[in-house]
Amino acid sequence: MYRIPFADIIEVIGLLELVNDYAGEAPLDEIHNYTGIEFDELKPVVESAKILGLIELKGQKLRLTDIAKKLLNMDPEERKAFIASKIRQLPIFKKIVEELEKRGSIAHADLEKILEEQTYDVDDALKSVISWGTYAMIFDYDHNDGKVLPWRD
Repeated sequence: MYRIPFADIIEVIGLLELVNDYAGEAPLDEIHNYTGIEFDELKPVVESAKILGLIELKGQKLRLTDIAKKLLNMDPEERKAFIASKIRQLPIFKKIVEELEKRGSIAHADLEKILEEQTYDVDDALKSVISWGTYAMIFDYDHNDGKVLPWRD
């Protein structure tokens, strides 16, 4: 079963900035000691950065990818657009966009079904998919109606 860990994009960027402060490569225990964040809490942030191609984990060391180094030199709007382009490349987001184009909206229960069909761990993926999709302006999520809607500027 494929998994998208739950981590906000802001946490991912914070991790990248911290690793950058260590000249682009930092031992996990240094990150833990500096932040006080437990390894279990840090793991989904690291996994999210890996999924987006922004960090590599070599043994117990985190290393920024060249893409991450470019990202850190961008202004906030450029960063958001760049991360959005990375998120849009993920298969689950392509599928959600495809379904939105067909249906016009996706009910919460149908979003869960899409995640299941794509072999995602629904409990983990649901929050991340909604958070990442809205951050990247791929879609909007109506919390009152529990629906995924096309993004409106």
